[in-house]
Amino acid sequence: MIIEEDEKGNTIKAREYIKVKNRLLGREESEWLRCGDVNSVILERAGYKPIYDSSEMPWILELKKVYPQISDEITALLSSPFNLTNVGEGRMEHDERVKIGDWKEFVIFGSNEGLGLEDSKKVLEEVLPEGTVELCREGGGEVILSRLGGHAKILPHCGPTNLRLTCHLGVKVPVGDCGIKVAGEVLRWKEGGCVVFDDGYEHEVWNETEEERVVLLIRFWNPVVEVSERFQFLEDAKNRKEEDYKVRWHPPVESEGIKGVIEEGRKCGGCRREGGAEVRFNDGFEILCKSCGSITRC
Repeated sequence: MIIEEDEKGNTIKAREYIKVKNRLLGREESEWLRCGDVNSVILERAGYKPIYDSSEMPWILELKKVYPQISDEITALLSSPFNLTNVGEGRMEHDERVKIGDWKEFVIFGSNEGLGLEDSKKVLEEVLPEGTVELCREGGGEVILSRLGGHAKILPHCGPTNLRLTCHLGVKVPVGDCGIKVAGEVLRWKEGGCVVFDDGYEHEVWNETEEERVVLLIRFWNPVVEVSERFQFLEDAKNRKEEDYKVRWHPPVESEGIKGVIEEGRKCGGCRREGGAEVRFNDGFEILCKSCGSITRC
């Protein structure tokens, strides 16, 4: 995921970089589609777009019909602040830079599923698109209650892949300036209504009111992905994520070599003190002395 929210200039640079990259790779020329894992196969398929009309999806009509059956159970759960956790806390995924203010969740389906909403889970399993619960439990998505506090923001960012779509069903929507912008277009929630979008496109959320905003968030397979393709696409995405993880965190040198440098208490080349060093990886590895700040490259 590319996150460039600290300065507006950086966000613009990120968009331009992705636009050039997409052009070179023969992809859709959109600076908004900036997810880390773009599946190029589905980009040219009919119906692929950043924002969808919920009326195009029959299962959402069914979701709206059954929502009154689960709303009381959801309201009861939301009444206790201890039922929700900071977004991504249990999965160690959330980047604190992407939010301002209070943003919490309750996981219904997905990693670290919460205890509760048992009746609601049964109802949802009946109406969610085929493969949604499996996608969540395989690590490709989640179904959650997402609560954004008053005067909170989720800064411009992108989801990890374009293989899935996101549906927001409005549970509690305050009156005032509260909305979401997807690929440059502003959308507004309504209680009991749904907005559907591809979170691989840049999006941001804000709640400039005194009250909290709550949505039922559902990630489900992008309908342009054929059922027969799902398993392989998901496995490919997982493998690419694993490779990205290795590139980011695994040292480009043998771990035993680093272990030897650390255990022998190598002296700083600047102040000649031992210890108090931090090992960093950067085309090899380097040792940062915490005493004087000098860097020894190895």
